[in-house]
Amino acid sequence: MATLAAQFFWSGVSVLLAGGKSWSIEGIKPTSFTRFCWRIFGIVPAQALWALGLAIFLWYILNRHKFGEEIMFIGDNADVARVMGINVDAARIKLFVMNGVIAAFGALLLTIEMNTYFDTQGEGFLLPTMAAVFIGGTSIAGGYVPS
Repeated sequence: MATLAAQFFWSGVSVLLAGGKSWSIEGIKPTSFTRFCWRIFGIVPAQALWALGLAIFLWYILNRHKFGEEIMFIGDNADVARVMGINVDAARIKLFVMNGVIAAFGALLLTIEMNTYFDTQGEGFLLPTMAAVFIGGTSIAGGYVPS
């Protein structure tokens, strides 16, 4: 519920800041970087390559880095992770920040693809996201703390 509340709050802030208008980013003077961000060699959408690069980076972080091991331990049993010397709260905060940065990166790629900023751009993804959560078996009553 907190996630949905935050989404509605930031969506409202976005509408207020944009004045309820959509902004075209096609008017931006193309540079070599913006051309690279839109299309590579005129064939491959750059978003696909950015996503591939992000997937490789995240694979490295989660499988070959200490942070990935900490996340695995916390997911298995947070109390045992604490006993092993892992700062569980700090690792969770890092994970939430990482997820927020990835979401912002995805929004940036979507904006680049559409060449237009809409203040209500991501709202169409709410229903499929919630359906995926519920079909995946996530409890809507909240989690539990093992005793």
